[in-house]
Amino acid sequence: MIRFLIAESDPNLLDALLNGVGTDTEGLGIDTATGLDQAMERLSDFDTTYEVLVVGSGLRGEGTEICRRAHALSSKLHILKVLDHYSQPAHHDALADGASDVVSDDRLPGGLEMRLQPILQALELRRELNEQLRYAQRTAFAAMSSMGELGIVLEFLCKSFTCGEPVILSNLLLEAVEKYDLKGIGIKESIHVYRRAGFDQPA
Repeated sequence: MIRFLIAESDPNLLDALLNGVGTDTEGLGIDTATGLDQAMERLSDFDTTYEVLVVGSGLRGEGTEICRRAHALSSKLHILKVLDHYSQPAHHDALADGASDVVSDDRLPGGLEMRLQPILQALELRRELNEQLRYAQRTAFAAMSSMGELGIVLEFLCKSFTCGEPVILSNLLLEAVEKYDLKGIGIKESIHVYRRAGFDQPA
């Protein structure tokens, strides 16, 4: 689930932001805050990890402070700042304050929805990559947990490929089986055993 926090004090603007995010979209968790203190309290909650923060234009000075503190709190948080009047200087100021992107409030809710599409795609890709990483880690730990037994076999196989003489191969094989607390090697349908004491010992 992708967690959203929407900070806005104006009820009408909040409705527009909620419509832009899409309250009916599956896989989204949406919380709201009406001011600086409430927003920072939610962002500091260890039980909830937000991935997208939308700061409404109705908060004005508080909105700028929310962007600054939120950016300092988490570099992974996507922060969208809503501007009451778009201009290049306002855009640059918002980015300097920690926003990832901006949208003008006269373009709500469609402008917000458009800005969120690449963010949601990136978050979904990151989620898939994290799942692949967790699977790779589980596989690696499973392999390592069995290396106590399989490591001996793999070590023998690696060394055996470079053997040029039967005697060397026999010694490698004996070294391997001795690690399993065995003393010799019996060949199928043979009455003899190969061991350190010598070849062709009685079975």
